[in-house]
Amino acid sequence: NPAALPYISQFHTGAWVEKKFMLEELRQYSIITGAPAAGGGCAFSMDYSGLPVYRQWQSSLAFGKKLGRLSLGAQMNYTAQRSTGYGNKGWLSAGIGALWHLSSVLSAGWQLYHLSGKLLSGDGGERVAYGYSAGLGWLLAPAILMESSFIKHEGQSASFQAAIHYKADHHLMTSSFLEVYQT
Repeated sequence: NPAALPYISQFHTGAWVEKKFMLEELRQYSIITGAPAAGGGCAFSMDYSGLPVYRQWQSSLAFGKKLGRLSLGAQMNYTAQRSTGYGNKGWLSAGIGALWHLSSVLSAGWQLYHLSGKLLSGDGGERVAYGYSAGLGWLLAPAILMESSFIKHEGQSASFQAAIHYKADHHLMTSSFLEVYQT
């Protein structure tokens, strides 16, 4: 959620590697960097997933601003897909988000993404499905955050995600996720 960016106190960078169900076809690599800027925070990220037969990458630029106990954020994305035998597609999309600090340990947020995701190539009538999410975060201890989210993409079943994050020190964080899909 880009609304969390104003809470970055200094330059940070991180990497993420995921292989769902231990399947090579569902691997994902991500790198993100963020820093405080102009009374808020900004971030740049790049994501890659897939294999040579089908792959997708996305680059994003986001900014968030704190307004008291509420913070707002916006994000711009460029996404490209390549499918052997089907060609290439690319699109621009935007996202917005909000984060409310309900207390010193409890936060609530929502996010809308893939807004105005019109394809730049391919069939002129095709567009990208929008999505939204809402969630709660609970700071159990200064180094432990627990969160839950409801996630929905247009034309797909909803999912619920729970996570716990542990920040071992300033340079190392580990997370564990559980995602349940509606069938």
